[in-house]
Amino acid sequence: MLQEFALWAEVLGGIAVIGGIIFGIVQLRLFRRQRADQAAVEVMRSMLSEHFPSAYRLLNQLPDGVSVAEVQERGSEYENAIFAIGTVFETLGYMVFKRVIPLMVVRELVGGVAIAMWRKAGPYAVEISEGQGQPRLLEWYEWLVKQLEDLEGKISTKRAIVRFADWKS
Repeated sequence: MLQEFALWAEVLGGIAVIGGIIFGIVQLRLFRRQRADQAAVEVMRSMLSEHFPSAYRLLNQLPDGVSVAEVQERGSEYENAIFAIGTVFETLGYMVFKRVIPLMVVRELVGGVAIAMWRKAGPYAVEISEGQGQPRLLEWYEWLVKQLEDLEGKISTKRAIVRFADWKS
């Protein structure tokens, strides 16, 4: 009788350990999801700051591949706009690299904007970094754009309205 009781206690103990491990895995997944959701909110908050929309409007007026001389010709507000946009995407790039924000979250929320703005301001940043000895200038923004461009070749580039046409609330 005592042996039978000990056997049942051992079985129940094993079940409790397995249950604890499963519970821990589920909680870890929920935590990661929660962290990704919080990161998405932070991405949106940075895009909704008072500086980002005006910087975006200014940069959108520039041709792709603008040089340092062309930007300086237009005035300091254009240089300020490049750095306002650049620092947002620089931060996002590093956060993606550190796996704080999933690349897919950035892609879905601001991937097109990141790529479009880099086409305009990237050559400026590269020219400044090479010409003025600042090799790390906007390096994480450049890295982020490379990741986003690589991703574009692997997944659908259709607009959300098409990809998720059958979505129901």
